[in-house]
Amino acid sequence: MNLKTTLSLICITFISISTFSQEEGIGNENNKIPVIDREEEAWELREDDEDNDSHKGHWAGLDIGLNINLNNQFQYEFNDNSYWENSIGRSISFNFNPLDYKINFIQEYFGLTTGIGLALNVIDFNDNYEIYHNADTVYASTVYSLNNVEGNYKQNTLSILHLTIPLLLEFQSAKKSSESFYFAAGVVGGVRLSSAFRVSGEFTNGDKFNNQTRSKFNLNPFSVEAMVRTGYKTFGGFIGYNLLPLFKENKTVAIHPIRFGLTLNY
Repeated sequence: MNLKTTLSLICITFISISTFSQEEGIGNENNKIPVIDREEEAWELREDDEDNDSHKGHWAGLDIGLNINLNNQFQYEFNDNSYWENSIGRSISFNFNPLDYKINFIQEYFGLTTGIGLALNVIDFNDNYEIYHNADTVYASTVYSLNNVEGNYKQNTLSILHLTIPLLLEFQSAKKSSESFYFAAGVVGGVRLSSAFRVSGEFTNGDKFNNQTRSKFNLNPFSVEAMVRTGYKTFGGFIGYNLLPLFKENKTVAIHPIRFGLTLNY
C-alpha cells in the first residue's frame, strides 16, 4: 500500500466518524454528557457529616466499671449490716447507650445532652451471703446459718437492670464531638426493669448448687444518679453516685451505690 492510498483511507475514516457523531447528536446541547463536579460533591458530603455531628454528645457508646456500696455517710462500712459491704473487684457495672442527642446552646461547644441507655449493675457479696426479704424488710444471711448446711459460694450476686435517660450539661472543645475534649455533668434517671439474685457453689459434701431467684427484693423502682463524664475524642471515664437509696425506705439501712469506670463513645 503506497502513501497516497494510506492518506486516502485516513481521510475517509475521519469523515465517517464526524458524520456519525453529528447524526447521534454528540455535541448537541440536548445531548450533552453531564460533568460531575467531584469537589462540589465532596464538599456537600462534608457539610452533611458536620450537620449530623453538630447534635452529637458523648453519651452514646459503652461504659464498663465497678460498683461500691456506700452508706449515707459516704462510707464503705455498714457496722451491724456488714453483709452490704460488697466485693468491689467483682461488682461490675455495664452500660449500653444506643443513642444520644445534644441540644446546642452555644453552637456545638456547649449544650444539653440526653438519650437512652440500659444499665446493668452487679453487686457481688463477700462471704457466703444470700438475700432474703419479706414485705417489711430485706437482709442477707449465710445459707449454713439458716439451714445448717455448710458450703462455699463461687458466686452470690444481685443483678439489677435499669432503663436510663440522661440530662447532662456538656462542654466540648471542638465543633466535631469525635475530635474534641469533653466534660459533662448532670443527672441520669433510671427505671428498674428486672432484678435477680444468683448463687452457685459447692457444699462440703461435694454436691454443687446453682440457683437464681427473680424478685423485686424491695428494691427502689427508680434511680437518680449524679454523674460526671470526661474524656478526649471517643475515650473517657465516668463516675456516678446514686442519690436515691438502693432499697425502699425503711426496708434496710440506706445504701447508695457509687460506680466509676471507662467509656467508649461512638
